[in-house]
Amino acid sequence: MTKIVNISLLKDELDNIIDIQSVDWEVSTDSKFNNIIIKSYDNTLNKKNYSFIKPNNITDFYVRARIKTNLGYMDWIEIKNYIMDLETPILEQSIIENRNTDKPIINIINIDKDLYKSSTWYVTDENNNVVYYFFKEKEKRNFLIIPKGYLELNKEYNVYCKLLNDNKQSKYGKLKIFIEKEFIYIKPPSFKFNQNPFFIKTNNIGIFIDSFNVIEGSDKHISTTWTLLKNSSDNIVWKSDNNTIDKNYINLDTSLMETNETYIIKAKLNGLKASSYESSYVLRKII
Repeated sequence: MTKIVNISLLKDELDNIIDIQSVDWEVSTDSKFNNIIIKSYDNTLNKKNYSFIKPNNITDFYVRARIKTNLGYMDWIEIKNYIMDLETPILEQSIIENRNTDKPIINIINIDKDLYKSSTWYVTDENNNVVYYFFKEKEKRNFLIIPKGYLELNKEYNVYCKLLNDNKQSKYGKLKIFIEKEFIYIKPPSFKFNQNPFFIKTNNIGIFIDSFNVIEGSDKHISTTWTLLKNSSDNIVWKSDNNTIDKNYINLDTSLMETNETYIIKAKLNGLKASSYESSYVLRKII
């Protein structure tokens, strides 16, 4: 990808120089300027600034300038204040089941974090008003989580991101997003048993699930779906209706299970607006 390098002479370099007639510029791959790859002499129109296209096969380079006045040429000055364009970031919205909502996650997908030191983010609404801004100096942020409350449902927004690295910066990458539903996330449940689940010795086993504090967003746990499988996810032995009465407990009939065979019990929490991923646990009956 083409990268343009912009160079300017600083005020300190121009102090006490009244009559600048022209400026010579040289770009080299070594600090002693033995291998000059770009040169531009007798620049008279724009004497304080210079831009060039960096060859793709060059990673390190050095720049110097020589000012000509009415008294002749001055010594060469090495320029360290150049700005090189970083590659423009490509943005992508994370698609997470039950989540992508009014708290979206935006990722940079084309640039390694080691290539920049910080990133500037801002979000605008359909009228180009800035509704959210994020920048922390020297923080390598390759994603943005827009906090809840900044975006409205059923509206379109633009997300912009610019990368910074000392004397380098990128153009703004842009992503259009649409907020269409509320942020809801239901955490998969954890299991507890009234006996060792791998050495079941009775005709039933009590299975408890923890569904407290597992929901983010305005939803609630209203039912649980249970599934018993033999050996694999394709061999369903039993599946419950969406249990609403004892949503945190099941007394599993182990007569459905053969002795010394391995089974998998799964549970999924259901809310009014979303469901959790399934949690699994291995069961085995020895009687």
